[in-house]
Amino acid sequence: MEPILKYKNRDKLYQFLIDNFGLIKVKEHYDKKFFGNFYILLSSTDFLLSYINDRGFIDIHISSKLDTNNFFSLSFIQNFIYDPNHINSNKFSNNEHRIDSLNKFLQKDFYKISELFNEENYFQTKKKIDSLLESQFNT
Repeated sequence: MEPILKYKNRDKLYQFLIDNFGLIKVKEHYDKKFFGNFYILLSSTDFLLSYINDRGFIDIHISSKLDTNNFFSLSFIQNFIYDPNHINSNKFSNNEHRIDSLNKFLQKDFYKISELFNEENYFQTKKKIDSLLESQFNT
């Protein structure tokens, strides 16, 4: 089994979001009995981010505050912005590379992401993402 990143302290996964963009940690849950699974929920003005470790697979999910029952993998959003014809492709099987890439994406494109998930744009963004996912699933 792959070690859970290079971070002994989970806060280092997302601390830059608190320091640089003003996100707030809303919730955290860690369960050492179940593979060290954890869930960390952060809140910005426009969206929620969750860092999730499920049986050794770590990912970041995002949701608009307008639709908190619908989270997208952040890799979908990265592909939506940079490679919409391959929105469902995941280039990184390794946790460390995936999380490093997604964190760099968050740092670089935080304001683009916020714009996609704000009150004015979210439902149009969701419609476009759903359409792209459906078309790629059906091909």
